[in-house]
Formats: sequence, C-alpha cells, structure tokens
Amino acid sequence: MLAVIDNWFGWSSLGMPTRVRWLGAPCGLAGLALLYWSHRTLDINYDGTLHLREAHELVTAPPYAWIRHPMYAALHGIALAVTLMSDSLVLGVVWVGGLSLVLIRRVPREETLMTERFGPAYRAYQARTGLLVPRLCGHGSGQIPNA
Repeated sequence: MLAVIDNWFGWSSLGMPTRVRWLGAPCGLAGLALLYWSHRTLDINYDGTLHLREAHELVTAPPYAWIRHPMYAALHGIALAVTLMSDSLVLGVVWVGGLSLVLIRRVPREETLMTERFGPAYRAYQARTGLLVPRLCGHGSGQIPNA
C-alpha cells in the first residue's frame, strides 16, 4: 500500500521516516476498533442522520462514559493513520481537514439536539465527559443520575 501511495502522491511527501509511517497501522486499527465498539454500544440508537427517535435513549456505557463522540474520534484516528502511512500532505489535508470541517458544523448541532432532548442529564454528561478525547480528571463514574 505504501508503495502505491508513494507512486501516486510522492510529490506531496512530508518526508517522514518509514518507521514513523508504520505508526499509522496501529493508529488505524485502534480507530477501527473504537468505531466498531461505538456502533455496538449505540445499537438501535445509531442513525447516520441527525435526528432522535421517540424511544431514543442517552447512551452512557463505555466508550460513551468517557467520550461523547467516540465515532468521530475514531474517524479522526483513521484519518491520522492514512496521513501517517501515506506520508502525504494532500491526503492529510483531505482526510483530516475535510473530516474536521464536517464535524465543526455537525457536532454543535448534535450537542444542541441532545441538550434539548435530555436537558439537565445531558448537561451533567457534558460536564464529566470529553468531546473527542476523555477528560484527564473529573469525569466521574460515567453514570447519569436520574433526571
């Protein structure tokens, strides 16, 4: 894969050593694992479109106990993996930059929707969890008190 990418995008090389580029493989695998875990945890609450169903529940089981948007964190991990493995400025800008632009618009709308639906319970959840990475301290037990 690295040889093909070098041939196609070699002109935009960042000049990273091969051993650094190979760090993209575990990063990508971790991103894929987190994406799978997030989907499994959401179960029937997952929908690719931005809306809540009548029976939608606030999911706070891991990984959501630590991160409010682990799927987006996983996608960033995968994008970082592609950037590292390809050593390409172009692929990095397209993957990481493009994803970031989409999420800059989507995440605030999603946060507003969840706050409107779950009110104080979601605000308490926001206070103890990180947006895309876990908070280093004060994230509590990961459980939402009854609202």
